[in-house]
Amino acid sequence: MSDPAWQTANLAALHARNAGILARLTNLLDAPEPLAVEPEVPPVPGGSAVDALVASMGLTAFEADILALCIAVALDADVARKCALFNGDPKATHATFRLALDVFDGGTWRAFAPQGPLRSLGLLELGQGAFLFRPLSLPERVLHAVMGVGALDESVEQIARRLDAGPPTGASRRAFVDAVAADWSPGTVLQVRAASAHDAIQVVSALCAAVKRGGLLFDAADLVTTTVNVHALRVAVRREAWLSGSVTVLNVAAGIDYAALARFIERFDAPLVLVSDLPMVAIQRPIRVLDVPPEPLVERRELWQAMGFDLDADALDQLASTFAPATISPQVLGALTGRADRAERSAAVWSHCRAASRDRLGSLVDVITPRATFDDLILGEPQTLALRGLVRQMRHRYQVFGRWGVPLVGAGGIGVAALFAGPSGTGKTLAAEVIAHALQLDLYRVELSAVVSKYIGETEKNLHRIFEVAEQSGAVLLFDEADALFGKRSEVRDARDRYANLEVSYLLQRIERYQGLAVLTTNLRESLDEAFARRLRVVVSFAFPDREARAAIWRRQLPAEAAYVDAVEYERLAGLEIAGGTIRTVALDAVFHAAEDQVGVSMAHLRAAAHAEYARQARPLTSKERWW
Repeated sequence: MSDPAWQTANLAALHARNAGILARLTNLLDAPEPLAVEPEVPPVPGGSAVDALVASMGLTAFEADILALCIAVALDADVARKCALFNGDPKATHATFRLALDVFDGGTWRAFAPQGPLRSLGLLELGQGAFLFRPLSLPERVLHAVMGVGALDESVEQIARRLDAGPPTGASRRAFVDAVAADWSPGTVLQVRAASAHDAIQVVSALCAAVKRGGLLFDAADLVTTTVNVHALRVAVRREAWLSGSVTVLNVAAGIDYAALARFIERFDAPLVLVSDLPMVAIQRPIRVLDVPPEPLVERRELWQAMGFDLDADALDQLASTFAPATISPQVLGALTGRADRAERSAAVWSHCRAASRDRLGSLVDVITPRATFDDLILGEPQTLALRGLVRQMRHRYQVFGRWGVPLVGAGGIGVAALFAGPSGTGKTLAAEVIAHALQLDLYRVELSAVVSKYIGETEKNLHRIFEVAEQSGAVLLFDEADALFGKRSEVRDARDRYANLEVSYLLQRIERYQGLAVLTTNLRESLDEAFARRLRVVVSFAFPDREARAAIWRRQLPAEAAYVDAVEYERLAGLEIAGGTIRTVALDAVFHAAEDQVGVSMAHLRAAAHAEYARQARPLTSKERWW
């Protein structure tokens, strides 16, 4: 406490307790001289720090006496000298269990056990030697606590972050936090899941404030590793939770050792919150899962407006429905708000948000700056209309869900999951690029070979990183050949099957909570897990192009008016029964043939390129193509 009157009273009570310990030691060591009198401990308004510690830790009277003895040794030199006299060594100015048994009534061996609160909560530290005569000392953090000072243990401070944030800005988040706080028992472990870890931590901070407890945030990996000092660190974290009444918050990243995490959670008996969207497996303790609803778009828009960019209404609408305000750092905010022209300022803010997280994913994705437009797609009318409808859904989300207040269905929020299904080369990946270009967003093409790992937990770890970054950048996520990742869950025969199914389950619920556009492509629609298929809002079937469509694709790839084209027979080329992707490959190869000959592209160049591509695919000419 910081109240000076309380501090004075607490210190007076502490001195009286120390004097009482000195009197007991004097009576023990100096008898049969006249007995020293133990002074009465003065009352402390609201209770002393020692009283609070004893009550919160549930110490017995004897355990409280041992603690009082160690406090007196640490603060009173006369008490320390009496201990040395008892120990028969002028340098041994410490308390022992033997001394405690002699000086206090009601002694019990249970107070010395490793499972007892004195040792398990780290209230005492034991030195070396014969058990009853091992030196007892008071950790610095406990000494600060009885003095009424809330300084963190040094080892805890190095890895913890205080959660001091107040209530969330938006009314819906405040209502959500208040509802959770009203019926949360601190003995219940909470798991908070949100669109991003930043979102979840913000809600947890507000929850701590609502229940009038401090919050300490840790990376779970720091506490569940098997390093030499981790046991002492876990003791310090648990002690801090009990001493300060704070909530311990673990940010649980993918790839963690589930077994070690389970052991930590099962043994941790103070208020505990997990920030993670991962499935908590093999934990023998009830966990209450809280899915944080997405902030209403109106509230997100208010946050953007409060940042002071002075943008027009449409720009604010698009920002609110695409990017989280946390994407903008305070340093960047100052630079962008200084631009005079409103249109230039809008473009600068959009570009910064789009690029903010571009370099954080390494080899997990190909970051594509889209250039293709709808003019580059040769598709049937149903497919084109479906794609334009997808752009429409993304572009007007604020109008529909924000301004008009159309209710959101399910847990998916404002995000959209779409499936592009059809044979290879029919334009599925190109269509995703076209949509990203229309929305002025990057396209993140997920590299499945880099994401899927044979090591348990690594696939979720990679996917977690992808979604966290994509949430900030608003990118269009493209899972090419998604059946490799979203395939049907297998029957569980062994642990590997169980974890493989967990990967799919994690991905299903993570896709559902993604607030942007996720596009999945597959050559085999029937291979997708039915649970995922039900979560799709848009499905576009890409058919193999007919002869007319193939002719149009050839014209697009080799326009007759182009300087590098000589004489090309489009209708004849359309007789080759190949998809658009292969047409593009053959056309480009023919252009290089022509470049080597220093002439325009001719049918001879195209014939050579086509035969080379067929040979590469180990594909013979069909009976309809043998004229070639």
